[in-house]
Amino acid sequence: MDVMDFIKWSIAIFIPLLEITIIVLIWRGQIDLRFLISEDNGMASLSRFQFLIFTFVIVGIFAMMSFDAMDMGKWVDIPGAVLGLMGISGGSYVAAKGIQESAKQEDTKVAAAKPEDRWVRN
Repeated sequence: MDVMDFIKWSIAIFIPLLEITIIVLIWRGQIDLRFLISEDNGMASLSRFQFLIFTFVIVGIFAMMSFDAMDMGKWVDIPGAVLGLMGISGGSYVAAKGIQESAKQEDTKVAAAKPEDRWVRN
């Protein structure tokens, strides 16, 4: 067994053990994921969850492709479609944050308005 095989097998064993450890800690309640995908108000954010899942999936695929490419002594080319998917996912997160901030500013304006400015009188 040469050094590269040792490194590949070490990583291939370490990453699943790390994942299992994290899952067990989440199961026991020692790691709280509420704040990982939730907004300031405590509500779950679909855009954050989507970005998190896409990132994990793409990193996992990239790692597996890298192991195969190491045998041939090459670097892995990341397809443009994958980068586009990450860009769309990141863009949806940024757009969602922009919409939330815009709504917060509008709520602040409404709350700061004088009572007579809030209602239209007939």
